[in-house]
Amino acid sequence: MIFILFSVTAAYYFIASLLLDLSLHHNGWDLGIFLQVLYNSLHGRLFQYSFRPFIYLGDHFSPILIFLSPLGLFKVTWPILAVQALALSTAVVVFYLLSREILKSRWLALILSLSFAFNPYTLQIINFDFHPDSFFPLFSFSIIYGLLKKKYFLAFIFFFLLLFTREDALLLVLPLSLVAFLYLGEKKFAAVTLVTVLSYFLLINLIIMPLIRGPFGAPITEHYSYLGGSLGQIVTNALRHPSLVVLKLGENDSFVILLKFFGSSGFIALLNPLILISSLPILLSHFLSSLPMRSTLSGHYAAQLLVPLYLATIFSLSFVRTKLAASPRLNIFFPVYLAVFIILNFSFLSPFPPSLAADPNRFTLNSHTRLFFKLKNLIPDGAPVSAQSNLLPFFAFREKVYQFPRIGDADYIFLDRKGAASTQSLESGFAPRVESLESLGFKLIKDEDGFKIYRRL
Repeated sequence: MIFILFSVTAAYYFIASLLLDLSLHHNGWDLGIFLQVLYNSLHGRLFQYSFRPFIYLGDHFSPILIFLSPLGLFKVTWPILAVQALALSTAVVVFYLLSREILKSRWLALILSLSFAFNPYTLQIINFDFHPDSFFPLFSFSIIYGLLKKKYFLAFIFFFLLLFTREDALLLVLPLSLVAFLYLGEKKFAAVTLVTVLSYFLLINLIIMPLIRGPFGAPITEHYSYLGGSLGQIVTNALRHPSLVVLKLGENDSFVILLKFFGSSGFIALLNPLILISSLPILLSHFLSSLPMRSTLSGHYAAQLLVPLYLATIFSLSFVRTKLAASPRLNIFFPVYLAVFIILNFSFLSPFPPSLAADPNRFTLNSHTRLFFKLKNLIPDGAPVSAQSNLLPFFAFREKVYQFPRIGDADYIFLDRKGAASTQSLESGFAPRVESLESLGFKLIKDEDGFKIYRRL
């Protein structure tokens, strides 16, 4: 059963992700960023990338990318997508083992793991590029499973991997420590991890990352610019001016988003408010953001919240089954109840086929996309390139690559009139920059089926 569960989910995640990639529906932000970081790190330029005037660790502190840097050897996009698919499918398996251990029911554990596997918010992680956040469920569930099995060394290994994933790991460790303390009786583990992660959080966010950025502002504060220009100002103003927080929450249809999110696991998690309350800092970090993708829990931004959602769901089911163990009908009710929500959520909210909400054009290869893979060979290997956001990941395996309309010292520019440009690109003056390319010293050397290639004279 475990092998089938892993194989089916891994294949589904990878195929969907690969089709998005080959149909040119991935982006410079984020897939292009990580591919360039891996490539540069592999070649001795640790964490260097062309998207900011400092190394990537000043943007997000993700040392875990070093372990992935050998993927830069392939100089193709699909290996990192395969790793992400494997990480999420392994998380499904670990979650199944965890659920089976707590619920003492193989079938209920299976249906619950399927709920996680095909949850629209889990699929959103795959739907948008690659991001280290996709490792959050695997590392988190492995920590709790390690504690359940009294494998403390394993639990601490995954705890440190969680820390190395991103600088705000503190937000996720809070609900994990609560589960360890209240439900597993692991008070020492909870205390050690909380002290460690708090020290780590302060060291990274207040000392190391500001040193890396130097005179430049923190990119993460772009999400909360209405609250201040630094982490300290953001926290202070949020506490001093709660009206700003309330107004922001009202702007984002937060209630509707929460309804969809909790409904994705059948609302069972609401029976365990303690775990949900401990995840409130994660929720607020998303809902108070000015970035629409983040405030709607789209893409990889759902990864953190999925962990407490499903931990709350497991322990809620465990509590109800314990209290009502005398009723054999529960053995049928809960699997059927969850199955109904799996079908409804997937059918109407999933970004992947065969959902009614999926756009089949995003997974379709055609003559236009096939032409791109021929034309991209016209760009010399290693030459600095400025590319449209949907094309950039395929040019990320070089020291310098820029997302158009940023040009820098690019020798070539590659655009796709039939493809989408990112919001960042449009806001940065995409159209005016195209009109000015000739005056900037670029000559059009290829114009075919909407693809335009320019070379610096």
